[in-house]
Amino acid sequence: RVSSLLTGLTACSPANCTGANCQWQENHQAGGLLVEQHAGTVADPAETVGTWRVTANTGVITHNYGAGGSYDYSVNDNGGGSYSFCGGNGEFTFSVKAGRC
Repeated sequence: RVSSLLTGLTACSPANCTGANCQWQENHQAGGLLVEQHAGTVADPAETVGTWRVTANTGVITHNYGAGGSYDYSVNDNGGGSYSFCGGNGEFTFSVKAGRC
């Protein structure tokens, strides 16, 4: 379920944010790359920031930022198109979109 929610889409946080109102925008690419969307301009292009994977039997998603650390989250459906990544470093609400937020 988590894989189908995120594969090929961008998690926009906080939930239902757009553009500069977002704290972060991470595209969960089908091959497992995690790409920060930024503004998508020449001055502020998208960049690969890590990888992501879902543990099938638990539904836990792991975001691995290399030297920046690895974080495990459960994903909660808050209703109305809002979700949360919940883990040891807090809860982060997000919504999903194709492309940039």
